[in-house]
Amino acid sequence: MPYTDIFHLLTGFGALALILPFIAAVTATLWLGGAKQEATVWVIATGAALLAVLILKFIFLPCGHLVPEWQMRSPSGHAASAFAAYGSFAALESKLRQTRWQRIAILALGFSFAAGIAATRWITHAHTIPEILLGTLAGLIAPIIIFWKIKIPTRYAVASPLLLALALPVILLVMLNDPNLPIEGHIEKIALTLAQEMGICL
Repeated sequence: MPYTDIFHLLTGFGALALILPFIAAVTATLWLGGAKQEATVWVIATGAALLAVLILKFIFLPCGHLVPEWQMRSPSGHAASAFAAYGSFAALESKLRQTRWQRIAILALGFSFAAGIAATRWITHAHTIPEILLGTLAGLIAPIIIFWKIKIPTRYAVASPLLLALALPVILLVMLNDPNLPIEGHIEKIALTLAQEMGICL
């Protein structure tokens, strides 16, 4: 497989068409398994990160041209989604492990995977480095909340069923020809309309 195909395959794992079902699957697995506290924190954490990058897009899409030296038109949603979902999943899974080496390995794998997805946004010329870094910072909100709010998981939070949720993005990526939802254009249209109505950044 050519390197370009590998990069486009990897970047697909950060698309919302895969991220949102993955977040829902983890939520359902936790909730149905009796770990309602963890499910609630997971939803709040991932939701906060995705909301943060959405707000940043609303700011920079109409106003980014005012600071051209920042090279910031639209923060990377893929980078944010990758760290919000896979970084948080690694943080959650690490909390459910007993041995230190397992926790370190899981965190390293999860954050490396998220970082790889973020890197593909630059490799495929989808975003500038500043856009990727800002998206990454937004995405990191989620694992930070997981680390902060989940100290000792309840006895109902079982690690093994959660791992099944990891298969969902792979299955969806195989099923979908293009996992990228046409949402960026809608966000830009709304952001520009709001900026025009408010008379800012024009």
